[in-house]
Amino acid sequence: MTPLVSIIIPCYNTEKFISKALTSIQNQSYQNIEVIIIDDGSTDNSVIICENFIQTDKRFSLLKSKNNKGVAYSLNKGIENSRGKYIARMDADDISYPDRIKVQTQFLEKNEDIDIVGVNAYLLKTSNENKINSNPIYFETNTLNFCTYFSQPFFGGCILGKSKVFTQIKFKSGYVSEDFEFVLNAIHLKYKLANINEGLYGYRTNLSSISNTNNSGQIDSHNKTSQYFLEKLHQKKLDKKIIEIVNNRPSSLTDFREYKKALELFSSTAYKLNLKRTREIRIYQIRQKIDIGIQSIKQSKSLNDKLCILCHLISISLNVTGIIYLLRK
Repeated sequence: MTPLVSIIIPCYNTEKFISKALTSIQNQSYQNIEVIIIDDGSTDNSVIICENFIQTDKRFSLLKSKNNKGVAYSLNKGIENSRGKYIARMDADDISYPDRIKVQTQFLEKNEDIDIVGVNAYLLKTSNENKINSNPIYFETNTLNFCTYFSQPFFGGCILGKSKVFTQIKFKSGYVSEDFEFVLNAIHLKYKLANINEGLYGYRTNLSSISNTNNSGQIDSHNKTSQYFLEKLHQKKLDKKIIEIVNNRPSSLTDFREYKKALELFSSTAYKLNLKRTREIRIYQIRQKIDIGIQSIKQSKSLNDKLCILCHLISISLNVTGIIYLLRK
C-alpha cells in the first residue's frame, strides 16, 4: 500500500496560473494523494477555477478564507486538515512534473533518516512554458545543514516531508521568508534535509510575487532570520552588518575589515557544525566565499577597499573549482 501524500496549495489571485498548477498535480504518476487548496481571499476567478477541479476529482478539496491572511496562515490551515503520512508544498503559480511526488515519496521511504526532501527545479518564463536551468543547488544533508544558514536550500514550494515535521514546526505569520524560517527551524530541531538531483519542479518569479513587489522587505526578513538562528548556534550577539555581507545581501557599503569578519563568521559556522569534509561541502565553501567577495567589491566603500578585497578574492580562488566558478561569475 502506497502512503497517502497531502499536497498543500495556498492560492491568492492566481487565476492566470492556477489551472496549470492543479493540472500538473492531477497528472502525477503517484496517485495516492489528497490535494488541499486554501484560497486566501482571492478577488479574481481563482476560486471558480479551483471548484471546477473539485467537481471532477474527489482527491481535491478547497478551504476558503474571507480575508487575506497570508501564506503562512494558509499553509498551516492546510496542514491542520491533512491526513497524509507525508506533506508536500506546492505554490499556485508553479508546476510539478509528472514524477515529482513519486520520486520524493520513494526517496523518503528508502531513506528513513531523512525528514524533508526537495528536488532540482527550473525557472519558468512568465510568457511561456520554456524551461530554463536554475542556479545549482546542493544535495547532501551535510551541506544543507550548513548552507541553509545563509540561503534558502529549496526552490519555491518543492519540498515534501514527514507530516510530523510540519505539525511540530508550523509556518510563522509575519515572515516574508516563511519557508526560510521553517527550514532553519527544522535544522535546529535536528531534522535532516536532502535534495534530489532531478528537475521535477518548475517555479515562477512573476511580477506580482512578494519577491518582486517587496524585494527590500524580503531581503531584510531573510537577514533577520539568518541572524536569529546564527546567534542561536554561536550563542552570542552578532553584528547585523556582518550577517548581511555573509548572506550576500548588504544594505550599505562594505570595507575590507567587514569583509574579512564575514569570512571569519562563515568559517566559524562550519567549525561549529563539525561538518564532514566532502567534495560537495568544499565546492560550496569556495563558491560562497567567491560570492561574498564579488558582492563586497560591488559594495566597497573606497577604491582601496575594492582592491584589497579583489586581491584576497583572487588568493582564495586559486584552485580548479574556484577559477571555473569565478570565470562564470
